[in-house]
Amino acid sequence: MPLASSRLFSPLLACLVAFAVGEGATASPQTPYLVEVGTGFDGPADVTSWPGNPDLLVIAERGSGQVIVVPTNPGGSPPVPNPAVIVDLSTTALIPDDNFASWAVQFGGLTGVAFHPRFNDGRRYRYIFVRYNIGVADSLGSPANDEVDVVIDRFAIPTGTNKASVASQTTVFRERFTSGSASGHFSGRIRFDPRTFYDGTGTTVDDEIYHLHAPMGDMVQGTSQCDPGLEDVHNLLDPQGDPLYAGKLLRFSIGPGALASGPTVPKVTPDVYGRGLRNPYSFTVDRGDGALATEGEVWITDTGQPNPGEIMRWVPPAEGVVDMIGGGLGEEYGWPWVETVLVNFTSLASTQGACWQGSVTPRPFPNLINYELPDYAIPSSGNPAVVGVSVYRGQLLDHTVYGGLLLYAVYGTSPPNLVWRDRSNLLSPNDPAPDLATVLQGGGNPFIPQGAEDFTLTGVGEDTNGDLLLIRMDLNAPIIGNGTIFRVTQ
Repeated sequence: MPLASSRLFSPLLACLVAFAVGEGATASPQTPYLVEVGTGFDGPADVTSWPGNPDLLVIAERGSGQVIVVPTNPGGSPPVPNPAVIVDLSTTALIPDDNFASWAVQFGGLTGVAFHPRFNDGRRYRYIFVRYNIGVADSLGSPANDEVDVVIDRFAIPTGTNKASVASQTTVFRERFTSGSASGHFSGRIRFDPRTFYDGTGTTVDDEIYHLHAPMGDMVQGTSQCDPGLEDVHNLLDPQGDPLYAGKLLRFSIGPGALASGPTVPKVTPDVYGRGLRNPYSFTVDRGDGALATEGEVWITDTGQPNPGEIMRWVPPAEGVVDMIGGGLGEEYGWPWVETVLVNFTSLASTQGACWQGSVTPRPFPNLINYELPDYAIPSSGNPAVVGVSVYRGQLLDHTVYGGLLLYAVYGTSPPNLVWRDRSNLLSPNDPAPDLATVLQGGGNPFIPQGAEDFTLTGVGEDTNGDLLLIRMDLNAPIIGNGTIFRVTQ
């Protein structure tokens, strides 16, 4: 984090924009638009808000290695106070180069943040969870370019404070991954299922379990995207018979007494409920809106290599074990041997990934019967990276129009374009293009390139109410002081 004087904040903008029109147009009050709520951050990777207070932004920064809390100052005065540091991992996490020149830009810094679902219910639950990466030193003492430890830590925040207790740092997960000569994908976000589960011994507070989800990219040893080692994103065990987590969807069961103190070793063995992922950059867990049938559903994106990105749904089973390692339920997503492409959202155009076109033969050869259609393939001739996905449960947009819809945002679009989809009608043959697109502006287009600045949408978060927070970065600027947050409202 830079000095306080270098971090600037903007009050809420009083502005309206028209749907899919340019600056200066008259807008309908029903049209969503952008409001800038903070700027000057150090490479924000993930953003949410303080539990119970959507006006207190909580940001995980790559450039500083810190989680900070910042008031949005909706009234414009008095001046916004300096940000408070909740968690400081600046001396532990791998920090990207200031000018984006290093491979560590993709893998470094803090990448995800999540509060315990019952953070405000009492001292027992005042936990914040942070995901980050640690560089592995080579024989010369420098970070090795192909090895990173992926870590998820839990911290307690004492009642009446907004700063985590250093002594409370507890490791939930720590695993070493190889990046394939820095060509792998690391994902980075973490999200909780809002529901309460029980460990089977009773139904008291001491028996409560909460599920924390974390996707992992195709972080395996190899020299190219189609190296035989990428088969490991399908495999469930490594050669020693131990779980291998590359390309998997992981779920951690977190209970009040499940974690011992100390940051040195893993304390929770995750369930593996999905495999065969390439670059699951964004995902969300449906927090529900009184509809228990959808609460806890996981929506995850995967960016293809030659083919369009996909958005897929995982529906938690009503009962039974989800851990694929133990023979439980799970999903096969196919990478690197299978990528699904849809025609008009209804029929298969191809099920062969780029690796299948080459000289490497899958071992074992995939059975296409095992690979179901994704819920939605992004309609594009390229391979768009989806940097945000959510099921809208917020309060600022009209629920009669947007409530319960699936939405996604694509990297690099200017102005940012949110695409809304009916989750129950994603692949209807009678409605091949039911997208509702919203072009987001605010006093013009705050994402338009200006001179040397190359403003780009790099992420979407949710505040405590489920409303949307967009991350903008300048790809031509150093990471320090680079990052602006916008809220979507109407």
